[in-house]
Amino acid sequence: MMEIRQAKKVDEAAILAFLDTHWQKGHVFVRHPELLRWQHQDPDDAEALTFVLALRDGELLGLLGFIPFRRFDPAADWKDLALAVWKVRDDAAAPGLGLQLLNTVKRIRRPDLICAVGISDMVVPIYRALGYTVGPMAHAALFPEIGPDGPAGGVPDVAREHASGAGKLTITRKLPENLPPVASRPRKSLDYLRARYAEHPWYEYQFAHNDDALLVLRKVDSPKGAVLRIVDLVGDAGALASCTPALRALTREQECAYLDLVHYGVPDEALPGWVEVREHAELVLPNYFEPFEQRNVPLRMAFKAGAGSLPIRLLRGDTDQDRPNRL
Repeated sequence: MMEIRQAKKVDEAAILAFLDTHWQKGHVFVRHPELLRWQHQDPDDAEALTFVLALRDGELLGLLGFIPFRRFDPAADWKDLALAVWKVRDDAAAPGLGLQLLNTVKRIRRPDLICAVGISDMVVPIYRALGYTVGPMAHAALFPEIGPDGPAGGVPDVAREHASGAGKLTITRKLPENLPPVASRPRKSLDYLRARYAEHPWYEYQFAHNDDALLVLRKVDSPKGAVLRIVDLVGDAGALASCTPALRALTREQECAYLDLVHYGVPDEALPGWVEVREHAELVLPNYFEPFEQRNVPLRMAFKAGAGSLPIRLLRGDTDQDRPNRL
């Protein structure tokens, strides 16, 4: 008999064994279960994990992980969530089981927004058939006017051209007392940013902000040099348009080769001086740093949103794309 339900903490061992056998041998969750607990603790039930499981006679055949944005601010009234690992066993002999897992997440959470970044070719037709917006994440970089290419390759000359702007940014490892006005979904709060980034148990983040926008940054190292990544953005993305000189100065101060941004929904006019992979065939901006691979890895996203006046904007930090692969 098939049973589809949300996971409890007592299911952790079965989830880890499933991931190790059917998803990725030696997955970071398997080696460090505390990371799974940190990412997938249910904000409303201390004994539950944010996975939906499909079991036949007690045997785990498939699972779908999800991350409510309230995971990092349980007091918020948001109903937005991000999808994570989604896998049905190849030998499950249960057509449509993956869709049943997704429908169960929707039934028990009734989300206003479902999003996913880094989706596989296999699930693209499912998302499209269900009416999701599906498309590529843009991958852009801002290089100082003078400096090494670092982990990048094929950097075009235009990447070093001068760009003007008088915008200022305050750089700190602590969050400011107030956030800029919310300008996009999924929504964020100070408590969310504190729990998700400022108090992250493994990664160290810093913040660049002014009255209109706040950036969440993380420095990543490689054998070819360091890169400064923008992993989240709160407020008006258009405010970045005047900050190109300030961002270049920050990149140099951090001894990084370039500033890296993977996104959906940041307008082109907000990024003067930046170069994008989709516009320069020779440009290589590595996506994988744990371990490092000097190649482009295109990421696709999908989302479906209920009625709302705010646009959708997705960055690495909005799903599981900025979590450790090595600890």
